[in-house]
Amino acid sequence: MIVITGTARVNEGAHAAIAEAATTMAAETREEAGCHGCIYSFDVSDPDTMVFHEMYEDMDALQAHMKSPHMAEFYGVAGPLMGGRPDVTMWVNAEKGEMGR
Repeated sequence: MIVITGTARVNEGAHAAIAEAATTMAAETREEAGCHGCIYSFDVSDPDTMVFHEMYEDMDALQAHMKSPHMAEFYGVAGPLMGGRPDVTMWVNAEKGEMGR
């Protein structure tokens, strides 16, 4: 399993628009084959920081997600609303013995 975590800065006044775009994108992402979870949240102590967590069966599922029409639409809406590129980390699930792969 591939786990993605990340943060992104949200421009002042853009919370409602980016939350709407993220809600739509996350709902569509959760319907993808190989997706085991996708949530977007705002940091309680820093509301200008959006936090995301996604889980995929494997790299093929993640790559299909990144090429999906709803991701292109999300980036088209959210890109101008963020203060730079997201900070993203990719993990493998140690519970499934996938370390080092």
